[in-house]
Amino acid sequence: MTSRPTRWVIVGGVTVAAYAWLATSARPFAPWAYAAVSVPVVVTLALYAVRGGFSDPDATNYYRHRSLGTARGAAPWCGLFIVALALEIVGLALGGRSKDVPTLSTTVDHLLVAHWGRWLLFLWWFWVGARAVEGMSQRRREKRRS
Repeated sequence: MTSRPTRWVIVGGVTVAAYAWLATSARPFAPWAYAAVSVPVVVTLALYAVRGGFSDPDATNYYRHRSLGTARGAAPWCGLFIVALALEIVGLALGGRSKDVPTLSTTVDHLLVAHWGRWLLFLWWFWVGARAVEGMSQRRREKRRS
């Protein structure tokens, strides 16, 4: 059974998407661009600290326990990382501008040219930070139950 998102989740998602759109419209290395990146970092660190991410001595044991047995699940990602790294090395060895073997950096460069590409990468960056905070929230819920 799946749960429907609450109104706050929807409002938060729309707010994050709008903020990401505004932040990615800033000129690179301008003061507003630095501020646009700093705000989510500070908010994420504050939420992580409030959730006990920096002060709980059980956090290490919790993450160690959660990571047991995940080698089988991580193997495809490790394989993908190795293939991407090999393609990057081959592409750079060919001069970095090969049309046959694009490097990850040239692919990201092409993605960063368009505003929607920067926006998608910014949203992905938000998602990574949100997963860290959600992990702490989940750990607190599990700790309360026991």
